[in-house]
Amino acid sequence: MDYTQGNGTVAPNTRFNEYSLKTQLGLNSKLGLFRLYYDYNQPKYGLLVDAAVPLITANSRENEVWYQNLNSHLLSTRNTLFFGPVKVDVNGAYQSNSRQLKTTPASPFFTAADMTLNTLSYEVKSYLPAGKLSDLIVGVQGATVENINHEAPNQVIPDAKVNDLSLFSLIQSNPVDALKIQAGARYDFRNITTFNDAALNKHYGNISASTGATYNVSDMILVRTNFASAYRTPNLAELTQDGVHGTRYEQGNTELQSQRNYEIDLSAHYHSDLIFLDVSVFNNRINNYIYIAPTNEYTENDLQIFRYSQSDATIKGAEITFNIQAASQLQVESSYSYLIGERSTGDPLPYIPQNKIRLSASYHPGNFFKSIKAPALNIGGLYAFSQDRPAMFETGTDHYLVLNASISGDLHIQQQPVSIALKVNNLFDELYVDHLSTLKEMGYYNMGRNISIQLRIPFKTQIK
Repeated sequence: MDYTQGNGTVAPNTRFNEYSLKTQLGLNSKLGLFRLYYDYNQPKYGLLVDAAVPLITANSRENEVWYQNLNSHLLSTRNTLFFGPVKVDVNGAYQSNSRQLKTTPASPFFTAADMTLNTLSYEVKSYLPAGKLSDLIVGVQGATVENINHEAPNQVIPDAKVNDLSLFSLIQSNPVDALKIQAGARYDFRNITTFNDAALNKHYGNISASTGATYNVSDMILVRTNFASAYRTPNLAELTQDGVHGTRYEQGNTELQSQRNYEIDLSAHYHSDLIFLDVSVFNNRINNYIYIAPTNEYTENDLQIFRYSQSDATIKGAEITFNIQAASQLQVESSYSYLIGERSTGDPLPYIPQNKIRLSASYHPGNFFKSIKAPALNIGGLYAFSQDRPAMFETGTDHYLVLNASISGDLHIQQQPVSIALKVNNLFDELYVDHLSTLKEMGYYNMGRNISIQLRIPFKTQIK
């Protein structure tokens, strides 16, 4: 169904439905642990685009116009082998994703885009003792990714093949009981080849490294710090994308280079029976930071063009989490997150989320009623500060406050336990939009008041 906004109107064609199947086989033996998984998902997601709005006349879950038809098959295996003191993880997976963009049956091309992405990935990781106080992990990871376009007019991403290979190692040591030290290094290689008129054949490779330490000042206080330098290559979409994505037109940039970051963070933690306090800060300096940003250019169909770019940038922030067990029946949880992102020129980066405060209080009165066990009342909320530092051609976002409430409890009906909960999100039907909302550019708000009832009936099987 289409979801309702805070002002009672409906955001058309946001309906969706999904079918899924999950299976698992396993074997435990002296040699190791062996697992085999198969997952299948078939979701259909309606698209809120201008062309769909006048065509939506019914409020149902059935997708008929302008939707994504997705199919995903995932076959994976996860295994652990034991060779004396050495443990080896051997994991592998094959995934096939089919993505179709459906428009309208009256269109000359009902299926406007049709792609299949096949991915074969593997990992071998060994845990080696490196002395009484140290452990060493070494491993290799890799993947082969192939994108195939079928008979559809829109080919937003070209036919391509991506090969990844990584070698890594990690050592951790406890020189004394209160101190734990970790250090690691990784080498990544990537080759990207596209098969279109402007064919690409790009090679990337570089080293990443990190080191960190955790020190227990006392039983209740510990301090952590980490320093890392890593690199990231541009992905296939960032390099080659050229087409409509939702409500906008996105263009890749074949001249993008790898980005390199230097990050340091520090955190302090105080945990007691009554108080839980975490404080963390970080600073991340990034050379050739890759991002997508709006431009002042539009297509012939009046779609705004978003283009991938890069520049030196700094992203820094802090987070504070404070929980208190005010009484045996009352618990209060709160957190504050702060984030700022700037290019080297001092101009803001696009799509930096709003700073936010979260607060919730839970009251557990005990078995106050004979027929209701473990009753609980929860009241919470989220306050988002104004995002008044938008990037060029990006709009700012007003502050907002959203409150939520829920009541829950357990019942016993003829010896059968039943859990029931009544939840209300956006209690006062606040009209708001989040800065990162993909519907913001079309003038649609976030979801309004939403009332739900949750019923859970656990079943116990007795094996004789």
